Amino acid sequence: MNAVSGVASLHVPECMTSPGGPPCAMGIDEAGRGPVLGPMVYGSCLCAPEMLPKLKACGVADSKKLSAEKRQEIFNRMRSTGYIGWILTVISPEELSAKMLQQSRISLNTISHETAIDLVRQALAKGVNVTELYVDTVGDPRWYQNHLKHHFPNINVRVEVKADSTFPVVSAASIFAKVVRDTCMTTWRFKEPGYEGNYHLGSGYPADPDTKRWMEENVNTVFGYPSIVRFSWKTCATLLADRAAEVSWTNPAEAPLPSDLSQTTLMCSSSHKNEHAPRYRFFSENHLNHARPGLL
Repeated sequence: MNAVSGVASLHVPECMTSPGGPPCAMGIDEAGRGPVLGPMVYGSCLCAPEMLPKLKACGVADSKKLSAEKRQEIFNRMRSTGYIGWILTVISPEELSAKMLQQSRISLNTISHETAIDLVRQALAKGVNVTELYVDTVGDPRWYQNHLKHHFPNINVRVEVKADSTFPVVSAASIFAKVVRDTCMTTWRFKEPGYEGNYHLGSGYPADPDTKRWMEENVNTVFGYPSIVRFSWKTCATLLADRAAEVSWTNPAEAPLPSDLSQTTLMCSSSHKNEHAPRYRFFSENHLNHARPGLL
């Protein structure tokens, strides 16, 4: 599969959305914040406070301390209950790269905060009476907690370091998020040609030997990497600087373009003074020619 940004899964038990529904606790955590490969997944778990002991009895714990098999087992167990709800959001590597590299850059912390706020809004929009919110912190927990309280003044908010080890509803959210991210990685289907069957991706974390090997072996000297890679990560930038072809950009200040030059003209036209300039070997070897006006 390809990770497309958006809601990956949403389930809210009917008892939570009935008029005058019971108070509900909501936990939020993420998986895949640090990897250079693949999406970041935000998970949330919804559970009535009186059902939290039963949720804990499902075996929930910090997902990083559980084996993949155990996480999947607990994931399946939680989904089979009638009292647990969840909302899962996937943020694709393409979206992460675009937001973090655009001219007005958006930090990973801001992306995380906005995603968590959106998860709460989705729960409220479904009619869930969220009265308690527990979140594993991103950045300073006090600032983050006040930020969430500003958006949701009627909800009791707790933001803590390692909340996934403290609050079962956050532990459950971390398991939901981790299982979905792992599934994205193990079932990834490249949309770019030439990568079919190339699935030795590892966990996606820069320190993973399999991930490091994949990154080193799959640099395209012209196009860089396929869309599974987060181009905003230093790991990617360093490898591209070392392995990819050098690109020289014209300084607009030295060669200003006419104000009436259209994008099509810019892409298709060539100046007379550069017609006989030597071509780079890549274009000659791949039989690539200049585009002519009217061909687009």
